[in-house]
Amino acid sequence: MATKKYYKIDILLNAQKKYKTLFIAEYLIPILKKNREISPESRFFFQRTVDVGPIIRIYFHTHDVNVTTMYELISKVLKEFYYTYSSELRENSVYSKQMLNIKKMNRLSYQRTDYVNYTVDLELIEQIDRKGEYLSENTKKNVNDWWFQFEELIEDTFLYLYGHNEIEQMKFLVSLFYICSKKLDNQTHNGYLSFKSHYLGFVNNKRNSMKQYDTKIREYYEQNKEEFAMIINRNSTENLVKNDEYKIYLRRWEIAIEHFTNTQAKEKSKFNILNIIPMLRFRKYSDFHNEAFKVKKLKFYLSNEFQRYRSLVNQIYLLLPSLGFNTVKRLIAAYSLTRILEEEE
Repeated sequence: MATKKYYKIDILLNAQKKYKTLFIAEYLIPILKKNREISPESRFFFQRTVDVGPIIRIYFHTHDVNVTTMYELISKVLKEFYYTYSSELRENSVYSKQMLNIKKMNRLSYQRTDYVNYTVDLELIEQIDRKGEYLSENTKKNVNDWWFQFEELIEDTFLYLYGHNEIEQMKFLVSLFYICSKKLDNQTHNGYLSFKSHYLGFVNNKRNSMKQYDTKIREYYEQNKEEFAMIINRNSTENLVKNDEYKIYLRRWEIAIEHFTNTQAKEKSKFNILNIIPMLRFRKYSDFHNEAFKVKKLKFYLSNEFQRYRSLVNQIYLLLPSLGFNTVKRLIAAYSLTRILEEEE
């Protein structure tokens, strides 16, 4: 039997958000689900990223025949999508204007020069590369294994959110952050302080545009605070009602998050200078963590508990684009969770 290999398929799609979402929900996910039925031995997951333009990237661990078939199918449906909506599709020029900022934000060592919109690329790769706060190569492998294992949940959640309006989507995201926030000490929801730190770091950026975002996010919360206030009571997954999809999906995410944290807990944490320096560089250890957590000791930030929690938060942040949430929505959720929990005190 042929050996499985790693591949990535890049779908280059620069269009309005509405149409990117439509393509994923109505064209891409049905193909992925069909592939899971036909080739259950094939493992894959999709992520959304940005290079010179938006990319839907699907990683595969499979055989040549399967990935070639998927490449041909995806190319076919992308053409169908383009011909169906070509008169309505518009490219967003912000990506070409912000190339340097995108390179910095995504830590790209180089940027592609061959971005051709509405095309599909297939590449054989040695491994799924990961950059950031990872203690070891095994940690990176665990992260990728988690994505492979819970890809179907990601697809299902995307479709669930696709069928709901923005405020319901935002309530779901705040609920997801709320579930995560308990994983710092497994007793309280003090992990929300990491989301608070993220928000503070963003809005205290010296650029004036960040201040404008702060004002708009605060206004958004005030307009919807009653809706958000219902989240904590609704988040109990006890006594699930069979037709309450919201609770069912949250329960599925609780299981996925629990699996991730349990795997992280089994990892042996060996701190040495080679690990600490890159972790601090990526984390940009700053006054915003101090302000949120009220802890100034480096020892706290290097503790096993905090390391595992930060890994979880980073995993969730990495997940959000695949669920359809952009940076602004992430900030709205971080701010809203902070207000909900601090107003309870």
